[in-house]
Amino acid sequence: MKCTWLTFRPYKLAFGLPSVRRQDLWNVMGLLARWFRFQPSEIDALSIPDLMDWFNEAKQQIAQMNKE
Repeated sequence: MKCTWLTFRPYKLAFGLPSVRRQDLWNVMGLLARWFRFQPSEIDALSIPDLMDWFNEAKQQIAQMNKE
């Protein structure tokens, strides 16, 4: 399931996941661009579940870094 992020509108995701707001997606994409240095084309190529997996990985790394 791929979408163009600039035209993304909230909708119910597959497998019963909750809807995602546009601003939340922009925040996630910004974090991935900053933390992992992803390029816009790389982010655009991610499916929403993959995007959320990378987001969760970034959150874990940031939490670990803050503990040190």
